[in-house]
Amino acid sequence: MKTSRDEVHDSLVATYQSLEASILNRVLLENGISDEAKRRGIVATFMFEQGVVLDQCWFKEKEQRWYPGVFFATKPHANLNSATVYLPSEQYGMNFHEYAHGAADWAIENEANPAAIDVGND
Repeated sequence: MKTSRDEVHDSLVATYQSLEASILNRVLLENGISDEAKRRGIVATFMFEQGVVLDQCWFKEKEQRWYPGVFFATKPHANLNSATVYLPSEQYGMNFHEYAHGAADWAIENEANPAAIDVGND
């Protein structure tokens, strides 16, 4: 496995967070929250709070502090040994909390286009 702390991680964070915001927006719609402003607020608040945890927090398990993070790989998890794994760059870090409101806006603006981000499971 090769690792990289390239700035590409930062752009992947924005796309991934937009995908998550889109999923949350769809789930809210499916559960009867049709008011666009209310959904936008819920998505933005959730994404911001989740972003703070990912960007700045730790949690404790078995007397050890753990710092959550998100990586991106060029191959599926079963093939990580032959993949390039992108970790947060030293220059940008992770910016989930900073991108949260933009991701919420993107999710609302693109809710009619579920294929706005190409996603697969292979």
